[in-house]
Amino acid sequence: MDRFFNPSSIAIFGASASPGKAGYNITWNLRNAKVPNGIYPINPNRDKILGFKAYASMDGIPASARPVDLTVICLPPRLVLETVKTCIHDGVKAIIIESGQIGETDTEHAQNTKALRQLLTSMKDPPRIMGPNSIGVVNMHNGVNTSLIPFESLPAPEPKGVAIAGQTGLIASGYLQRIIAEKTFPVSKICCLGNKLDVNELDAIEYLANDADTGVIAMYLENIKDGKRFLSLVRDCNSAKNKPIVLVKAGRTEAGAKAVQSHTESIAGDDRVFNAAVRACGAVRVLNFEELWAQSQFFSRAGLPQGNKIGVISITGAGCALTVDAADMSKVATTPLPDRARARLQEIYPSWFSFTNPVDLWAAIEQQGSTKAWSHAIQTLLESEYDAVVIVTLAMPESLLDWDHLERMRKAHPEKPIIFALLGGHANMVAEWKELAARIGIPIVNSPDTAIQVLSRAWELVRWRESYKGNIGDSGKR
Repeated sequence: MDRFFNPSSIAIFGASASPGKAGYNITWNLRNAKVPNGIYPINPNRDKILGFKAYASMDGIPASARPVDLTVICLPPRLVLETVKTCIHDGVKAIIIESGQIGETDTEHAQNTKALRQLLTSMKDPPRIMGPNSIGVVNMHNGVNTSLIPFESLPAPEPKGVAIAGQTGLIASGYLQRIIAEKTFPVSKICCLGNKLDVNELDAIEYLANDADTGVIAMYLENIKDGKRFLSLVRDCNSAKNKPIVLVKAGRTEAGAKAVQSHTESIAGDDRVFNAAVRACGAVRVLNFEELWAQSQFFSRAGLPQGNKIGVISITGAGCALTVDAADMSKVATTPLPDRARARLQEIYPSWFSFTNPVDLWAAIEQQGSTKAWSHAIQTLLESEYDAVVIVTLAMPESLLDWDHLERMRKAHPEKPIIFALLGGHANMVAEWKELAARIGIPIVNSPDTAIQVLSRAWELVRWRESYKGNIGDSGKR
């Protein structure tokens, strides 16, 4: 599997010199990749593509780079099978098929798929194949990016990022562009599985669970190849590897299951069985991509709470009420203010104002000014018995924060997650706050409901780990 993410050489079948074509975009995305033995566009009609020397076939690639570690195939379906055979004959060990099919018609595709599977099964040391209908991989740490959507550049890598794997090219195209633009969380690697002719979610989990650059795994799945092994790998990743797995699974309904089969030829099993299995192995299941990104961001930046008691500070009474509603329907609790915390908060409020948890901060802001009120309230709750703090606010001049103080508080209480429910505000300030929050390890979501939701799921994972370790201790085995 490592050859997909850290290849020593790459050949691109279908490389193109025409902007806008998939073969052009793939070559473009690889132009700055750190690939020690070179990148080799295969195109018999071109001498050069984007500064790379082009080759009519693999035979022309220098002997020092052969066998090529990774080949990317972006060709018409009728050419795919023979190209794969050429790669196998040349000793290639990792192949990404970005073509949607392995044949011009559904019948031909099915026949060629069967023939290719039989070929792989007959080999003692077969190559690994990702796809078809895959746009491959992204590795932020060496710039390897086989997406057919062009990227001007990739951000600098950060330690312990989020790895994303699944059966859709969205995660290495539009969603990755959005995650980068909005600085949602640092990404370590991306793996687009496509139709899973060979490489599947089990390979991805096993590889990413042992990847030093990855701290959280986010997944989009349409079916599971081997349920028993899936549960074992996820359980091990969540416990022994200490890496949360967050996943979305399509096909929850009968209509959705039919759409899944149409998309990647997958059969989506009974969703109730899948849901129970996921809970048993400690994975965090969410309903859609928005929840996937929010939960992954929380795990990546904030970690896990030690308990389920949360303190809430809101600039608006509506934020207080909505947070209480959400908490009341979840597994976290907005417990009353301890006497000491109440006494400390009273220092910044007018004598006539009555407050509780959630703390409505507006009267204190009017009395003390924004930065002083926020700093005092945040420090008070962090230094009390709460396990996490939710901040409901707006990015506007009337709600300015002392970010240096917030950073000091985050470092002083690393075991207590802080999460922002940023309801809106001035666009330039929203962008600035997102950058500042990312720098100091504070997740930002857009509603109190989402903040409570991610905290509740994080607490469920904590409880699962405690229960799982307890069961191991009692029985002496898993």
